[in-house]
Amino acid sequence: MSKTVLIVAFDFPPSSSAAVQRTLKMADYLKDFGWQAVILTAKASAYEATEDSQNIPEHIREHVYRTTAFDVHNHLSIKGKHFNWMKGIDRWSTWIPGAIQCGKKLINKYQFDAIVSTAPIPSAHIIASTLAAKGGIPWMADYQDPMAYLYEPTSKLRKFCHQRIDKTVASSASALVYATKQAMTLYQNAFPNTKKSIFHFVENGFDECNFELLNGYKPKSPLPFNQSKFSFYYSGVLYPNGRDPNPLFKAIAQLVDNNQLTNDTFEVIFQGSGNGEKFNNLLGELGIDSIIKFMPSVPYVDSLFNMLNADALTLIQDNVFNLQVPGKLYEYIRTGKPILAISPNDSATSEVANRVKNSFIATEVNSIAQQILKIINLKKTANTTAVESFSRYSKTREFSQILNGIIDED
Repeated sequence: MSKTVLIVAFDFPPSSSAAVQRTLKMADYLKDFGWQAVILTAKASAYEATEDSQNIPEHIREHVYRTTAFDVHNHLSIKGKHFNWMKGIDRWSTWIPGAIQCGKKLINKYQFDAIVSTAPIPSAHIIASTLAAKGGIPWMADYQDPMAYLYEPTSKLRKFCHQRIDKTVASSASALVYATKQAMTLYQNAFPNTKKSIFHFVENGFDECNFELLNGYKPKSPLPFNQSKFSFYYSGVLYPNGRDPNPLFKAIAQLVDNNQLTNDTFEVIFQGSGNGEKFNNLLGELGIDSIIKFMPSVPYVDSLFNMLNADALTLIQDNVFNLQVPGKLYEYIRTGKPILAISPNDSATSEVANRVKNSFIATEVNSIAQQILKIINLKKTANTTAVESFSRYSKTREFSQILNGIIDED
């Protein structure tokens, strides 16, 4: 007999947030492990960006419930200004009252066996804790990534709010789940009085169904690569604190100065990283502005298509994110392409990359340059790593085991 779980998640299709995939695939594949998922989420008007290509499976679609949420930046600002206290919890905390009201009705309708809340929007944990207490239902809090106050400076108000949420979760949830072992250890140290047995980590992963969509697929945008060049591909955002491309730029400039790379044979494509205007001066000074190209964002499936058609893939995960692994790394692994991971050796990202053949890790300019040459000299050799252990399906099996454990204890 199927068990029923309420998943409280702000980000759900059509949201284009990177957090969507973990929640969507968990909800989808739980059916194979004896669980029917019901989703409590926000109305599409709340999302900063949306994408139509992410389909909600039929067996979930009829069990998705949406409540009103307002984005402080886009809906509650006057001429772009607002009070800082309005986003002390997060930008969308206005959905809390409506979601709690809706959740109470859903408890009466479905008689849930368990509740799951999933971040990175922390108001989901507030909603779930209230509903779990009201219904006496076991609750699993899926953090994905740790709260930012634990590893970088933040405002006093934000720190206070997030500490309170963390304390509530640590004292009330039946299971705490993180996307990396490093993040789990951080929380175990932060809350030493919480039972170690309720801490778990379930990595992110790639979804094979998404790659199956690429069979015979015709992308909406043309391939961004020059077929006569060796093409590195970067998919995602860039920013100075956490995903700084400057070391990569300088490494490429070094190789160009040493006549080891030329514009005729090599290119790096950044997609989803803006138009690159803020890097124009630096790229011009380094003499590599014809090698580095910034392309407009494309739908999710198109980005997967581009990953499969690049010669090599790269990502940047600086030390501020040492506890986290970008979800795209698992998609990179699935492609079988060589991977350049620009990340500290002791980071969670490097730990995952080290498990994969044809992955190359570096942080400093000289080492990045050396790794680029190694990748080019691979002659496009495919990555032969067995990838099933990195799949969303295998990760959902782990989620189901945790859920079964908390209802058995109840």
